[in-house]
Amino acid sequence: FRQAGVDEILTKPAQSEDLLLLVQMLLSNAEEFNRGEPLPELPALLVDADAEAMLPVRDFLRKNKHPVYFAGNAVSALRLCGHEVALVIVDLSLPDMDPLRLIESIRSHHPAAKILTTGSGLTKSNIDQAALLGVKGHLPKPISTRTLDEMLENVMEPDPPLHAIAVERQY
Repeated sequence: FRQAGVDEILTKPAQSEDLLLLVQMLLSNAEEFNRGEPLPELPALLVDADAEAMLPVRDFLRKNKHPVYFAGNAVSALRLCGHEVALVIVDLSLPDMDPLRLIESIRSHHPAAKILTTGSGLTKSNIDQAALLGVKGHLPKPISTRTLDEMLENVMEPDPPLHAIAVERQY
């Protein structure tokens, strides 16, 4: 299907949420598809029940040539896990699933993805659990583009090889 230009397939009966998500995803990436250029290497997945709160993030990432997928809930995010993603931003107040369970699931699909959290509800327990899941940082809301830019600059650096970490800790 991909060779024929088909990007997504909906099976019958299609849920209205799936259809809206597909249309949103296609529209959000229409500019990249219409130019016929290859997609950038760092696609992002934004997961937040409040789409409006993520608009500055989406716009910033698009301006920097990153394709953006959006999920309004954890179920939609899990459906999008089939897409390659390099960056994931998850709101901590998702209504349909514990965001840390979602992060764990995303991590199993995309072990190298850089994951950030956002929103309120940040507790010492959440911080510890998120760190164990490899979360690289937290973006307080409202997310400013300056804070986002600084955070991305830090987290998108390649992780050092494990042997470098071991040598560093020996001394």
